Amino acid sequence: MKSPCLGYALACLLSVSSPSAFAFYPLWLAPLMLDDEPQWTLSQVSAQSDLFDCGLEADNQRFCSDEIRYYKVPVMGEVFIAEDSMSQIQLQRDYSLLHYSELQINLRKDGFLLKEAHIGGESFIVDEVLKTMSMEEANKALVPFLNRPTDANERTLVWQRGDKSKVKLVTDREFVTVIFYYQD
Repeated sequence: MKSPCLGYALACLLSVSSPSAFAFYPLWLAPLMLDDEPQWTLSQVSAQSDLFDCGLEADNQRFCSDEIRYYKVPVMGEVFIAEDSMSQIQLQRDYSLLHYSELQINLRKDGFLLKEAHIGGESFIVDEVLKTMSMEEANKALVPFLNRPTDANERTLVWQRGDKSKVKLVTDREFVTVIFYYQD
């Protein structure tokens, strides 16, 4: 079994000479940030000193962190366990337009691409739009869709990097939550 610390140590070394995000968030995010990092097991998650079991209904299903930073944005973290493996991580904070924007920028820094936007009952599905528009035209259409005024409080942006990492950025304008999903 590959050690999760090996990938993290390499990422930390590389961050000295490049603007890698690993200088900006904890080790337990590595499985969702490094493409070659294997999915963590329950024992690896529970061994992290900066996580504590916070599941009220059952032990070893949900682990929480104190405040951490995802780049410059202070967030609270939660790690979810399913079938003895890490299945999901949520980073959450109170909503502000600044943090909502910074979290989108951070996802882009980490190599995630916007695939879908759902706002007020309307959707913009990038792959569908690219069937009828060029990339440049799609980008020009996406920006006004994302920035248009709306009474809708709920917004969901779906991001993807490669075929393993999927992220949802969700806001109800009370909280903003980044949900990282592990996919095989």
